[in-house]
Amino acid sequence: MKIFFTAFCCTLFTVYVNGQVQKKNWLFGGSMGFSSSKALSDVGSNTTSSIQLTGNAGYFIIDKLAIGLQPDFVFSFFKSVNGEHQHDTYSTFGPFLRYYLLPKNQKANIFMQSSYSSGIEKVSNLDASHYHAISFFAGPEIFIKSSIGIQLMVGYIMDRSKHDVYPETNVI
Repeated sequence: MKIFFTAFCCTLFTVYVNGQVQKKNWLFGGSMGFSSSKALSDVGSNTTSSIQLTGNAGYFIIDKLAIGLQPDFVFSFFKSVNGEHQHDTYSTFGPFLRYYLLPKNQKANIFMQSSYSSGIEKVSNLDASHYHAISFFAGPEIFIKSSIGIQLMVGYIMDRSKHDVYPETNVI
């Protein structure tokens, strides 16, 4: 009887975790980040601080494949050696596509995600301009409950706006 009960509980747990990446399920998530850096030179230091808020809402159209929308907000503040200040604000919105590589009944899985974002950039006293970015991310996700997963992501972002002197590429 104990063996049957243990097998039954393991089956329930597998079904419980299984619900994460199955067709007709919803995917909701978000992240918040803060960064601060100081560049030292012979004449002083430049400091940069940023806050980023990102959300996503998606739907699994087939097992392991979700499509959805992703809003993003970034606020950056820069202070130069000579005391000049500049702040940048980005507000974007766009679609994303996420695919899980391992079978759907795993407690941990590996995913790949691609997105396109378009929106508004405002740099200090300059006029607001159009901003857009393409990103690619991948990493593991560990499901600690049927509705909660923890992700570690590595990615590549390519963005452009009117105020750029040249396109910027970031590896995160």
